[in-house]
Amino acid sequence: MKQLFFSLSICLLWTITASAQSWAGDWQTNFGKLRLHHKSNKVYGDYDDKGIIDGLQVYHNQVNGTFTNGKKEGWFKFTRSGKKFTGSWGWKDKPKSGDWTGTQTSTQKPLLKSTTIQGKWESPFGDISIRQEGLTVNGSFQKGGTMSGRLDVTTGKVNGSMYRQGKNAQFWLMPKARTEGLWIGKCTNPNTGKLTYAFYIKSPKQLSEAEFKSMTGASNTQLQQSSTTTSMRSSALSTSSPSGTVTYRTTKKETREERIKRISGVYRVTVTRILTSYNEGGDLFDDIDLYGSMMVRVFGQVPSGNVQLRAMYGKPPRIWEASGDNPISIDESRIDDTESVTISYESMQIQETIKWYGEYEIDKIREFRVEEEMANDKLQFVLTAQLNRSKIGPDKKYRSINGKISVDDMTLGKEYFIKIYGTNNDYCYVGFEITKNQ
Repeated sequence: MKQLFFSLSICLLWTITASAQSWAGDWQTNFGKLRLHHKSNKVYGDYDDKGIIDGLQVYHNQVNGTFTNGKKEGWFKFTRSGKKFTGSWGWKDKPKSGDWTGTQTSTQKPLLKSTTIQGKWESPFGDISIRQEGLTVNGSFQKGGTMSGRLDVTTGKVNGSMYRQGKNAQFWLMPKARTEGLWIGKCTNPNTGKLTYAFYIKSPKQLSEAEFKSMTGASNTQLQQSSTTTSMRSSALSTSSPSGTVTYRTTKKETREERIKRISGVYRVTVTRILTSYNEGGDLFDDIDLYGSMMVRVFGQVPSGNVQLRAMYGKPPRIWEASGDNPISIDESRIDDTESVTISYESMQIQETIKWYGEYEIDKIREFRVEEEMANDKLQFVLTAQLNRSKIGPDKKYRSINGKISVDDMTLGKEYFIKIYGTNNDYCYVGFEITKNQ
């Protein structure tokens, strides 16, 4: 009897498996196109250009799971009949919001856009190969060990655990802003169990000289310079396209009308981020609390004298501030990497290679309309920052520095920094960009 039951079970399982169809391919639905992969009982892929599909085949013709839309999550249930499916959907922890139907238009395995973390990476623990299937992220270290996590689209982080050298550790990772191919985060200290150790993964791909120039706008002279501080001020530089490539101003003498046409327009100054280079704990993380303020001003010269140009929409020069009672906290994620930046020091530009440990996004803007008499080579953009470290003492103030860039010395779309000196060989760097609309 047991043998008969076992045989019937095997036959039933074979029947369900044989009748199941692959969901892999392209699907046109009432909410846009789905690009799906089907592996074992997992169905995953792209939800139009809006997010991710992460599902499980719970029956031979049924898939249930999660979809994302930007930073929001929802649930779905699809039931298939031939090349069509019917189903329902709703937001996370909410009841049904509507129907979701679709038709399969291709059975070819599509290229997915949502596998942003998939590939081979470098890490503090050696090379790691990572595979992303929907919201699930799995990896294996070349030197032994595994990691497994899940992408949280509300925070942009991958949270999970890894197993190395007989020990388990928790971790989180998220992509570093403005740096392609680098994810940063933390993992637990095996002695304390707290998330204190630096953890990162970065793409091992090296840039060619041509790629470097196209990304940074660096000239051949800049590429040949060493990492030591070198003056980069040049009156021959003029504005460039927003892509960051450098162009050169013609040597012929401009007429007044030509100069006004070239310089006139709306300039947008964006204070981008704060970088910190202070780290007391070696490989451990230290939070830095900062407070202070930043100002953006534009000065020019007209026949009657020097003037300060007011920002559009009546906005004040002060673009950012934090009080000592409510400072910003910067998590110093130490990464053994360096970054080549352009420091704006008073009226000079200096190329410097820096190592930074903490980053804080600002992304605040001021816009200025420049026209007529103000559109001349005396136009100058000035960023001033005063920062202080909280909970340390009065000796931990950073010295305020002005970053000044004249209109004929700047590259539009390029990120510049001002360097703010501390009292203990530590620094802050404040980034800013200038773009222009005619």
